[in-house]
Amino acid sequence: MQIKGLIIAKSFSPIFLNIFIKKLNFLTDEFCGTKINIIRKKIKKHRFTLLKSPHVHKKAREQFEKRVFQIVVVLKSDNKSIEQLLKKLKTLYFSNVIFKIQLIKKG
Repeated sequence: MQIKGLIIAKSFSPIFLNIFIKKLNFLTDEFCGTKINIIRKKIKKHRFTLLKSPHVHKKAREQFEKRVFQIVVVLKSDNKSIEQLLKKLKTLYFSNVIFKIQLIKKG
């Protein structure tokens, strides 16, 4: 039976995502037989404008931009090591990285 795990990670900084990938690679080395595939998704940009003055001066504006970096990690294995890996991953804390975990079993 093949087990597949999906991890979707998001962050505002690519540095924190690279740290997440390094720790994930270290964890997969502990659990033998797991294949890892990392897919980087397109950067999402969100721009918004605020007026500096609350009244008349519409020319006085300030613009801000928020970028969200996202990766998808696909884990494949024939044994139950992925379940143990994902349980261990849930217990670890990664600063500034939000991730979701999905487990898919194919029989």
